[in-house]
Amino acid sequence: MFNWIKKAKTLFSSGVTTESGLVKINDDGFMSDDISVSIEDIVSEDDHEDIGKIFVLSLTEFHQALGETWDKREAKIFLLAESVLRQRIGVGNRWEHQSKEIYILIFPTLPELEGAARTYDIAEELGLKIIGERFDGSSRPLIRVAGVDPKDAIGPDGKLDIEKLEKAGRSGQSAGDSTNVAGQTKAGTTIIHEKDQAETITEADLSLDWKKNPHKHVDHDGDWIKNEHHSQEHDTDWQKNVRQTPRKVDPNWQEMNHPAPKKEKGPQWVSMKEDEPQKPAKPAPSTVEKKPSYGLTFAPCWDRASQSLTIYRAILTYGVPGEKLLEGNAAYVRHVSAEQRLKIDIWLLQKSARALFSLMEKEIITPVFIPVHSSSLRAKERASMLAMIQKFTPHLRESYFIIEIMDDGLWRDEDLQEAIDTLKPMVRNIAFTPSSDKHFDIPAVTSLDWIGLDLATLDEHSGITPDGLISLQKETQQHHAKSYLFGVSKRAEIADFLEMGTELISGKALVRTTDKLRPPFNLPEERLRA
Repeated sequence: MFNWIKKAKTLFSSGVTTESGLVKINDDGFMSDDISVSIEDIVSEDDHEDIGKIFVLSLTEFHQALGETWDKREAKIFLLAESVLRQRIGVGNRWEHQSKEIYILIFPTLPELEGAARTYDIAEELGLKIIGERFDGSSRPLIRVAGVDPKDAIGPDGKLDIEKLEKAGRSGQSAGDSTNVAGQTKAGTTIIHEKDQAETITEADLSLDWKKNPHKHVDHDGDWIKNEHHSQEHDTDWQKNVRQTPRKVDPNWQEMNHPAPKKEKGPQWVSMKEDEPQKPAKPAPSTVEKKPSYGLTFAPCWDRASQSLTIYRAILTYGVPGEKLLEGNAAYVRHVSAEQRLKIDIWLLQKSARALFSLMEKEIITPVFIPVHSSSLRAKERASMLAMIQKFTPHLRESYFIIEIMDDGLWRDEDLQEAIDTLKPMVRNIAFTPSSDKHFDIPAVTSLDWIGLDLATLDEHSGITPDGLISLQKETQQHHAKSYLFGVSKRAEIADFLEMGTELISGKALVRTTDKLRPPFNLPEERLRA
């Protein structure tokens, strides 16, 4: 464990660099180019609205036409296919080689019709690369394209039905074939449901042929020189054909000289320069004050229990135009008094609740860690904070709110226990982030559901060693709580934290923050270790 650490006393902190995340967010879903999140994982989710159809690219007829020579040429054909797919698929879209016969493609970032058009472009380009200009989409061998609804592509076992996809590909429409084939819909994709017949759209409607045809017509002859004298015997303009005597050949011709008209001269204007010309005045400096603004973003968290990205952490942001955006703990620097921190804690709570409404209406459970300063749960501020929490419906509070108490090192054990006991019935969970000022000690309290750290808040003076993390993990287990680590910035740390037994992980090394809450995304642990 921790093999990547060069020195035993190296501290875990925010670090100076942040690697790109393993998981990517595109549009309304999670995607990944760095870990093997498959198309099967994506289409097996409940929500298929933003995925569109699965497009099948079938090389079956190439395979059959080549016969025994296929094995010799197979590797080259696959390399050509993968080269074209990488160049043409587009950012945020995915392809997979599922068998010797088919490639499957999805286009979450494109409307379905544009995804179909791009699939046809890819098929035509691949055909041209394999057999050159002889490929016209109508002479065999053909590359066929089909589209399948995601729900029809998944078998009873929850996995992709490859046989069904191969069958759909074999019966698909050939790339480049301009004839309208019966049983094709939406850019030539195969119909599996009869109810889709009403949505039939012909190839002519979509204009998918990416090759421009030359503008020729059998009745049109562009030779204008030949046509100039084509029907002179029918020319009724006889005066045009009368031969005129050139001017100077006529012996009686006299040249008339006309003097050029004289231009009248206007008065001569002379610039009288007495003083230096005045330079334009410099514009007055702008008096418009750059107003700072607060915002809210969410960090998706990987949850060991559900093996998915299903929990979020709310993060405060603070930005001034033209300056670096501050996130998390750094965004609270202007709020030093208990009253100021109470206001920003309430604002963050309200914004988080508003972001949850759309998922709550769909009955999608995505709990959110909501950071709250310790000072907002003590003295007179405590009553205001509890009153605000109680304003939300019990279903919202008890299903989604995880109140994260950010320790300031000033708690007495009995006061913290009282605050926990008061909060516990109102919300889903209580989390506690111990203070570095107290050497990350956990107070002698009970009923905590989560205990952990935000590595992004630590620096070289407040960091924690690997031994300190292991000790905190053991102490968390003694409190019968689950552990979390936020702000993970290095990919090498993820596998070590998993090995250590951390229950919840977030940070830019896993996935970047997002302004929008999304449905859970399945992500097995072994894919994080790869």
